Amino acid sequence: MTQTKYETIPKQYTHLISQEQYIMILELCQDYLSHFGQINGLDDGVISLLDLSGESHRLALDNLIRKLNGQENTTWIGIIKEHFDNFFNDSESQFDFNDFSQIKDILVLRVYPDGYFEEVNFQDKIVYKVDFEDTKSTLVFDLPDKFRPVEKSEFSNWNIS
Repeated sequence: MTQTKYETIPKQYTHLISQEQYIMILELCQDYLSHFGQINGLDDGVISLLDLSGESHRLALDNLIRKLNGQENTTWIGIIKEHFDNFFNDSESQFDFNDFSQIKDILVLRVYPDGYFEEVNFQDKIVYKVDFEDTKSTLVFDLPDKFRPVEKSEFSNWNIS
């Protein structure tokens, strides 16, 4: 298993799981994610991963922890596997992201904490604005199994404001 630091459970999860459960989730996630690349760190419930192709990812554990909440620990590895398999699947291949008529129905806004994209040097590539202090309202594609930020190059190809 790739070793990272084990952090104290982020306060947003303390009503869902215990510190011991959080560490167990981190261990299971790190074990499984090691098949997809190198884990570079863990911070406030977000795993930083450099995948096998050299692309950086920030994998927030919020949705996963909510899926695991209330489930038997013995089922966690299957839920974790499905969660990350969905992230790394190829559901994007069915869309032409440069054609606005094809993707307009899957565009949504998501609000992320300020700094979420800076750690993987992605902030300069995405479409966002600041609506609330310490956040970024980001335009994303709501794909069947995941969200993906809209890149400025894709947005500019649509020729819309």
